[in-house]
Amino acid sequence: MMTNDYENRLERQKHQYAEGAEIHALPAVFHYWSNKYLRPRIEEIFNVSTVRDFYANGFAELLSTKPDHLKFVSIGSGDCSTEIDISEALIARGLRNFEFTCLEVSENLIREATTRIQAKGLTDFLKPIYFDVNRDALQSPVHGFMAHHSLHHILDLERLFDIIDSHLVPDGRFLSQDVIGRNGHKRWPETLAIIEILWKIIDNSKKYHHLLKAQHLQFVNYDCSTQGFEGIRAQDIMPLLVSRFSFNAFFATGGLIDVFVDRGYGPNYDINDSNDIRFIDLVETLNSVLLDLGVIKPTMLFADMGRKRPQSNPRIHRERSPAFCVRMPT
Repeated sequence: MMTNDYENRLERQKHQYAEGAEIHALPAVFHYWSNKYLRPRIEEIFNVSTVRDFYANGFAELLSTKPDHLKFVSIGSGDCSTEIDISEALIARGLRNFEFTCLEVSENLIREATTRIQAKGLTDFLKPIYFDVNRDALQSPVHGFMAHHSLHHILDLERLFDIIDSHLVPDGRFLSQDVIGRNGHKRWPETLAIIEILWKIIDNSKKYHHLLKAQHLQFVNYDCSTQGFEGIRAQDIMPLLVSRFSFNAFFATGGLIDVFVDRGYGPNYDINDSNDIRFIDLVETLNSVLLDLGVIKPTMLFADMGRKRPQSNPRIHRERSPAFCVRMPT
């Protein structure tokens, strides 16, 4: 039985998205960083350049080899904007033998998704439903699962991964982009120590947090999980994925850089200011070197997975295998 704490968190989570899925746009410096550093790595490993094609290519491979009508499931689908883009990409390739079941707990986002799907004429391909992965169950086999920035909102990850493992067909795909750092998106001690050093050398104008609306002259290792489900078990995602699934392709990054390019402090950096750009380049270089050395662990994953099999040799960047990127809480 779920506790009152769970019910309270669930209501807070729904309230957070009461006015739609897009709460805070990413700052320009994030797009500078992602286009210069993230995109080439995604192209190298997954042979795609966009979020849409990361998922669409994986599902297209399934559709092109099977004449049957395939069932895909999206976990935490929100307003279905990503699933709509994926469906349109598949249809544009002449692939129509599929249906997405889109699982969501926010009634408001389900209504918003239904309106979007109807406006696009995609009701035959996308079915948004109320589904709490901590409680509800699926009834039929699934050819492909996707979890787009939703795993870090899940309390009972073991139950969710049991659902995926028991319903995914033997040659099915499980695709995910998500956040895998410390719970509540806090920094691990070894990463925090480096950020605190960087904090001492940056100007105070760079220390304003735009979401918390506060000036942090000393870096605040803020815990986002204290109320809703934001990052509630982020640190358990990688260990559980490695133990339960095999990887076809995998990339992980972040740790230091996301603090400076994300929604909180990112708006403080001007992409037209050469000094700001040099600093972002410096942090990314440091981040990448420390990841490769294993000194810090990543906070973002891109993974193409399937059911567990005896041998798995995924496409990876350098030495950053899934197992290498695990940071155990202890």
